[in-house]
Amino acid sequence: MSSSLIEHLVDLYKDESRVSERNAAFAHLRRGLSNLGGRYEAFRHVEHFTLKCDSHQRECHYLVAGLFAAHPSHSEEKHFSLGQSLALLRAKRGDSIDRRFHALLDSLADDVADHLRHAVSLLKSETIPVNYSQLLWDLQNWTDAEKPVQLKWARDYWREADSQTNTSLGPEESQTDSAIPANTEK
Repeated sequence: MSSSLIEHLVDLYKDESRVSERNAAFAHLRRGLSNLGGRYEAFRHVEHFTLKCDSHQRECHYLVAGLFAAHPSHSEEKHFSLGQSLALLRAKRGDSIDRRFHALLDSLADDVADHLRHAVSLLKSETIPVNYSQLLWDLQNWTDAEKPVQLKWARDYWREADSQTNTSLGPEESQTDSAIPANTEK
């Protein structure tokens, strides 16, 4: 799952010969996250990637580009969802992340950007990467009535959180059968 926008941003981020161009572009994209005026500055960096997009898809491109500029640590692991990234954050910060995660899952399309800005900021503070290609696809499908994206993120979050918990426990503690005494009757 790749997006030419994400590939462009990753290339720009990694290209040390274009540092001043990158810094200016990322500043424009970050400003686009917070206000419409900044959005106009972001046009030159995003709009040509959205020529065949509807308005919802276009909004998703601008949002993800701004989030990338705020935290350009991209995971290229296939199908790595934001739920998995947030579960890694939970392993470092504890279950206080659960409330934010639930609010993100419950957010409507109009509110998801605010929740994502906060989530990505927290991920940045712990240097946890985001698969922005997957995030872009997920956001474009956020409004699906069946909520497959939210369900996948929830499954990934709790599956990863549970595996982190079991990894931190010793072998005896992670096996539920060890608490049950063996039947010694003959």
